[in-house]
Amino acid sequence: LPRVAHVLIYIFNGKIPNGKIADVHPNDPDSSGDYKCKIINASKGGGLSIPEACNLHSAASMKAQGFSLSVSGNDGKHPDVISTITVEFLSFDNNTVANSITIRVENMTAANFLANYYRSFQDIVKASMETGDETSLYSIREIRGGVEVTIAAKFSAGYRSATYVAEKVNKKREALVQLLQNRNLIMPYTPCNANTCDNGGICSEQINIRDEIRIADSQNLIFTSPLVSHDFNCKCADGYTGEKCDKRQDPCAPNPCQAGGQCRRQGYDFQCTCPPNREGKLCQMERG
Repeated sequence: LPRVAHVLIYIFNGKIPNGKIADVHPNDPDSSGDYKCKIINASKGGGLSIPEACNLHSAASMKAQGFSLSVSGNDGKHPDVISTITVEFLSFDNNTVANSITIRVENMTAANFLANYYRSFQDIVKASMETGDETSLYSIREIRGGVEVTIAAKFSAGYRSATYVAEKVNKKREALVQLLQNRNLIMPYTPCNANTCDNGGICSEQINIRDEIRIADSQNLIFTSPLVSHDFNCKCADGYTGEKCDKRQDPCAPNPCQAGGQCRRQGYDFQCTCPPNREGKLCQMERG
């Protein structure tokens, strides 16, 4: 069956992906098969191409503009059908990221969110802001059994602060719960909690944009963006190191070996050389 699909590509700091941005195979009840596609109106592709299968690629050198493509494709079993694929580039930058919040929805896949909830979710978020504010939902990341959605809001003088966005969206919490039929919403989500950093470490959070491209796919909408990762960072107390401050910088200071045992450092670990009458990891046991 022919497919009518819109490809939404979010580009960070003006950097267009050099490679696959979507799979534009025809709609097929079996959704498996040896798909082959080609752009019929290639002259209108402006840097878009299908080098293999039905994988639509963009080129880093192309212009970020709108495209409307006719794509001829088949599954290797049925005759060719002509699909209509529109492509739209939207941009975000460091400023967007600095003013963003993440909403986490438990027990959800990116494909399910995109196919069934994305448009209405955006409408509710937009309705929570002031009239005329422009909202941007630029990432749908599937991770640890849920989906993390990253959003920001802009008004005439720049971006709304993350605190402002969180406050406004929280007022529409019930509407989002109703839409998703899911009370397990964390808004705003933070990767920091009481147990994130050990040994008195202080947790801070940051939204990072990776070079890797993520594609969420549904029948009529394909959502492509860089991998957006909401990460924590632990600032460790003196004497501790490691991602979660769970390693001693010098495992022999203070000396953990009992009964006058001598401590020898082995990376982040240590080994005790015990007096003749003691044994155990810390020389804590009497021998024999």
